[in-house]
Amino acid sequence: MRVSHRRWEQTQDYDAVNCFKFQWAVTMTFDRRMAQLQSATVAVLDFAFGPVTTADRKKVVVAVLKPWLAPGVLYKRHWLGVGRAQGDASLGLAASTTAMTPTRETSSPSPSPSPSGKRVVETSPAL
Repeated sequence: MRVSHRRWEQTQDYDAVNCFKFQWAVTMTFDRRMAQLQSATVAVLDFAFGPVTTADRKKVVVAVLKPWLAPGVLYKRHWLGVGRAQGDASLGLAASTTAMTPTRETSSPSPSPSPSGKRVVETSPAL
């Protein structure tokens, strides 16, 4: 049995040049009876910057988040940015495709079968 929780976090900095947000997830795997925790992981799934975030701030944020990034995050950001402006070129990253607007997600757990046949419950609380 696997339980995942995803959430977007955003800086509370009032200075627009320092604004960024990121999505993280924790996934816990239990035995079939949910009696024993078998594993737990935490990863950053995505991140985005405000329209006027400075290149220096972006470098710091990327350096802090890098050890926590899920596999493929940097690859996805690179390929989404092919052919875009050079704004994030100094970081080796693509410009974010995620707008810096508040997002509200519903929080109704919905069991769904995973490819391995196990049930997966994902919840996302409202921001």
